[in-house]
Amino acid sequence: MAAKLIRDIKVDYIYWARMPFWKIDEAVALYLGITPEIVSHHNVLDFEDGHHCLTLISNFGKLVRRTIEAGQLVDPIQPNKFVAWLPILSVISFLPTFIGSIRVKKLRRRSMMTT
Repeated sequence: MAAKLIRDIKVDYIYWARMPFWKIDEAVALYLGITPEIVSHHNVLDFEDGHHCLTLISNFGKLVRRTIEAGQLVDPIQPNKFVAWLPILSVISFLPTFIGSIRVKKLRRRSMMTT
């Protein structure tokens, strides 16, 4: 039987980019390449890489929560604002499809406003 890994579950970045806002826990999971449904609806420790993923979620989650406490982010947050905050960290690792889908969504809104 093949190992059950969180990283093997594909994140639907197009679906999540269409959301009007994300809860901070969802944003953290998406940034790490983990589908938010896994984190909120399944026991992460049921997966072979669960401990590693929990450590990543915990560490990045602490950083994001402290940033909220400092007033630099809000919860919930609009996807484009979360993505715009990331370069400050100098650790961009989103998939190009994900960033592109958010930018396309923003451009579509602008073009709809100008027509």
